[in-house]
Amino acid sequence: MAFVGPAAVAQASGLQPFMDFKLTVKYGGIANPPVKAAFREAGWRVTKGKRWVVCWGSIFTAAEFAGLHEFQRVNHFPGTWELGRKDNLYRNVAALKRTKGGGDVLSIVPRFFILPRDFDEFKADLDRHPGRLYIQKPVNSSRGRGVRVVVNPHEVPRDAKDILLQHYIDDPYTINGYKFDMRVYVAATCMDPLRVYIYCDGLARFATEAYSGEKADLKKRCMHLTNYTVNKKSTKLAQNQAAYGVATAAAEDAAGKDHAGGQAPTPPKGTKPASHLPYPPSPPPPFTSKWSLKELQAHIEAERGGPAWQSVWSQVHDIVVGAMLAAEPRLNTEVKMKVPHRNICFEVWGFDIMLDSSLRAWLIEVNTCPALNSDSPLDKHLKTSMVADLMNLVGPVPYDYDAYEMEGIARRQARLTGLAQQQPEGGASSARAKNQTAGGNAADTAPAPLPQKDGRVAGAGAGAVGKGGASSGGQGVGLCGPAQIPKTLQEAQEVVFHGLGPEQLPDIIVEAEAELARCRGWERAFPCLSAPTKYLDLFHTPRASNIMLCNYYAQKGASAAERSRMLRAPSARGRPCQGNWRPGGSG
Repeated sequence: MAFVGPAAVAQASGLQPFMDFKLTVKYGGIANPPVKAAFREAGWRVTKGKRWVVCWGSIFTAAEFAGLHEFQRVNHFPGTWELGRKDNLYRNVAALKRTKGGGDVLSIVPRFFILPRDFDEFKADLDRHPGRLYIQKPVNSSRGRGVRVVVNPHEVPRDAKDILLQHYIDDPYTINGYKFDMRVYVAATCMDPLRVYIYCDGLARFATEAYSGEKADLKKRCMHLTNYTVNKKSTKLAQNQAAYGVATAAAEDAAGKDHAGGQAPTPPKGTKPASHLPYPPSPPPPFTSKWSLKELQAHIEAERGGPAWQSVWSQVHDIVVGAMLAAEPRLNTEVKMKVPHRNICFEVWGFDIMLDSSLRAWLIEVNTCPALNSDSPLDKHLKTSMVADLMNLVGPVPYDYDAYEMEGIARRQARLTGLAQQQPEGGASSARAKNQTAGGNAADTAPAPLPQKDGRVAGAGAGAVGKGGASSGGQGVGLCGPAQIPKTLQEAQEVVFHGLGPEQLPDIIVEAEAELARCRGWERAFPCLSAPTKYLDLFHTPRASNIMLCNYYAQKGASAAERSRMLRAPSARGRPCQGNWRPGGSG
């Protein structure tokens, strides 16, 4: 399913709408105009019932997760507050750093203290550095609520509850004298194996008063806080009114109402999809309170050179992966306990990152539900493009809700009676086969073992070889169907992928490659394509799926053209589809 903007753009790209079924999205809670615009332009219908393909809304309960179908997609992971709560985030990062070291990859947050637990450590730090500035935040709040620079740290009470104190970055990198932070959009599409992406653009959000480190100015929230919710109340706020794609803004305004029709309205002639609308030719005036990250990049490159921005963006990748690895143990456990299938959940977070005067990047917080409102043309353009590209990345597929339910009933009856299951006509197994574009399990082919460096196959005894008499190096293994995931970490490290056809690759690799082909504006942060094993040693718990996926990219990384050729092969888009597949489902 392609999210490419208005219907006319899709048709111009050679994409044709499905005519025999409906694609439905359910909104739970608040759905901002950019979210609605992305789905509306892609021709999706809104439903309030249970026959939906994507649900965009609040975090599900355990019971709600348990009732999901394999092909439904929801925009939150269970356990997401391991990132979204400041105390959880900082503790997780600190715990992983104590265990793994990690160097700069895990040196990503300022020194912090969580009260009342760390009060004695805080007082000791204050005694060592009497002039130190601290910033105080509630551990579970957003939008700048309760955040302040501590004017008299000696007056912080011992019995303060659920308060985070951290070293204040008192030498921020400023532009024209104004402090700012970066809102970086981060997405995960799976926890096992972990797949993490960073959007190519984001926001630079400026304070509305020029920065001063004087003690007399410490109470000025619009000077020291960069949260947009705080600064939009200032009379000095200057919206970025550059023309970031008028067509997209108009489409989002129209999307303010739930779209219950079928075909999206035809856009004006010459309209381009949101992701392709051009940016202004030069950065906005320095007095505007919000820039895109592309505009920030242009400014830093002009001021300090191209390598300076490359260093910043490399640090952003380290921060994102470091934070995700810190939360991964709990997130992985929550998904396995509560979610029926590994690909049901996806999520986008807003990482708030600040630069100091030396352009060192610091993680400030992670927003579980980043604001997707559209207060300016920049917001409208960027956020609509980001959501559309996110849904392309996730790759939701149509399926027949009723057929899936019938097959579930048949499976349960077969287990109770001990009889072989009869496949219902057009059943969910057909949907499962169809879903291989997104990397589901092959319904009609048993997983085969993978070849090892010494000619053995993963999971087999010593001296065993593949069906075709595999030689060392894995050439001509003769595997039939997708391979199984190795059972041990050593086997995952020693799998040889050279010589394997696309239909012999494990599903987790097919999924990863299919996502990479659909990523558009999203850059993969993990596995890192340029250095696939870079972060592997930092996992708290090594997992065979992560090791094997990184191993695959380490072997194939230098031959991106070969990976692209494999994906374009007729059989490489998924496992063979069964003949009785029929798309369907109703709103």
